Order: sequence, then structure tokens, then C-alpha cells
Amino acid sequence: MRMNGRWAVVLAAALSCAPSRACFGAGMEILASFAGGDAKLEMVTFTKATETIGMLGIKAAKKISFGVRKPLWLKVLALAEEAGKVESKKWTFVGSLTESDTTNPSHLVVYAGPAVQFVITDPSIGTFAVTLRNDERAAVAAAIKQVADKLTEVPPK
Repeated sequence: MRMNGRWAVVLAAALSCAPSRACFGAGMEILASFAGGDAKLEMVTFTKATETIGMLGIKAAKKISFGVRKPLWLKVLALAEEAGKVESKKWTFVGSLTESDTTNPSHLVVYAGPAVQFVITDPSIGTFAVTLRNDERAAVAAAIKQVADKLTEVPPK
């Protein structure tokens, strides 16, 4: 399955409605949601045909998403786990990833320190961030792992 403009429309539409399976329709499932200030971070799976991808979504003034196949999702998990190890009063850059297999790739950056922050940039939408409390780090990593466990390993075409 190639993530193109159509993928982006499906993912953006999914993030624009209330978090319920009925809203997302067939194939989409929110597995976890974390509130941070005026924003919310959601972990979602999307299944089309025989492939399931993982998606991080941020709902803020607008909705933005970062959707990837299992190999890159495991790197999202590694970033979350690494963020959980940071003990600092200053913000520390944990890492970043860029979507592949899409004509309009989003970019994910993770910071940790006084809290944990996920930042997603989509060139067509802008940049949005959600900052979560340090005591949520383990739950966030567990939710990302839960998404990873549901993803398929279909090689790109």
C-alpha cells in the first residue's frame, strides 16, 4: 500500500472526528489517547486490505498525523522508550523520523526533560506539538508498543 495524497485525506479525516470506532469507520481504531494542555496525542491503527499501519495523531488547533509501516513504527517505539530514560530539567532532543512512501512526508521529533514532547510537522499543514507529563512516559511507550503488536509486515511494492 503506497501512502499518497489519498492516505493523507483518510488520516486527516480520521483525526477530525470524535475518538470512536464508529467515527473512523472500517479499518481505523484508536488504541490510546493522552491529553497535554490544549492538544491530544492519539495512537491509531489503520487497516486497508491486508496491511495495517500505525499512526500518531495530534489534535490541537488543527489535526496532524504521522503514519508509517511497522519497521519505522518500531523506531517510533524506540524514541518513546529513550524519552522515558531522560532525566533532566532541560529539554533534550531524543530523535526524529520522517515518513516514507508518501508524496507529502510528515516529520516527527521527540524531546524529553521536564516533560515529554511529540512534535509533528506536515509541510501542507504546519507544526503541532503535544507535551505530556513525565509520569505518562511509560503509558505512552506501552501504547506505542500496543500499536506495534497490531501492525503487519507487508513489504513495500
